[in-house]
Amino acid sequence: MLNLTVHFDSTRFGRVVIDGQEYGDVLVLVDGTVMKRRAGIFRSHKVNSEEIKPILEGRPKILIVGTGQWGLLRVTEEALKLASEHKVEVIELRTPEAIKKFNALPGKKAALVHVMC
Repeated sequence: MLNLTVHFDSTRFGRVVIDGQEYGDVLVLVDGTVMKRRAGIFRSHKVNSEEIKPILEGRPKILIVGTGQWGLLRVTEEALKLASEHKVEVIELRTPEAIKKFNALPGKKAALVHVMC
């Protein structure tokens, strides 16, 4: 399954709505699995290579990163290099734009969405 059933409905500060259900920060895997972004180091304003490893296992073509309502989340150079080694294009956008982009793109895609700043 290529996450054809995953649809971002909306976002606001602190929340994203996916298929009618509210979440905080999430990962959306290629197979349609929606996972909460783990606490601790993985809930910082930096996305590192360890955090994207579960996403890359699904072999997406594109990883959409929602960088928060104001765009403060950053993907580290290390994580970008790992994605590149897996031939995954990383698109970083403010979360409102990221969810629109995710919904519009066909194919093997994944997402990491930050919902705060």
